[in-house]
Amino acid sequence: MRFWLFVYVMFLLGGWVCAGSMTDDYITIHADELEIKGKQDIFSAIGDVRVQFKGARISGLKGEYYKRKQTVYVTDQVILLYKGVKVKANQLIGYGKKDMISISDDVIILYQDMQGTCEQAEYDVSANSVVLLGTPQIMQDGNRISGEKMEIYFETGKIKTIGHANVLFETRKTK
Repeated sequence: MRFWLFVYVMFLLGGWVCAGSMTDDYITIHADELEIKGKQDIFSAIGDVRVQFKGARISGLKGEYYKRKQTVYVTDQVILLYKGVKVKANQLIGYGKKDMISISDDVIILYQDMQGTCEQAEYDVSANSVVLLGTPQIMQDGNRISGEKMEIYFETGKIKTIGHANVLFETRKTK
């Protein structure tokens, strides 16, 4: 009886729920454990959390979804995959109303032959671009680019560095 009551409540709050998953118009969350917190439409996920958010695949060990705010939080060993871009970090916040994903704590961005690092990144999902903040640095083909703020436009391959821009070119020929 408790199971059917749970399914009924979940259906009223936001749609059909299958064992181990939640669905909404734009987000799907899978996890080892899911829990509803109060009447605020807050869902907690623990263990092997996997999120589909605005076309991006996100994984981590813990997550929370705030339905009214259309916001998802994922923490601990976070990996984001979207259009060939892979981002690793310790914390991620996805804002559904803004098509933005805020990533923080030891951010590593991998795309083709490029590797970027920073303390915080703001990923614009609709533009497929990312702004790197907090000691940003990009390595590509043996070259290193750094500055106060960096922007990467994945569709065009453009990298823009703002404030104290530095580049270190590899001049040695590789054999």
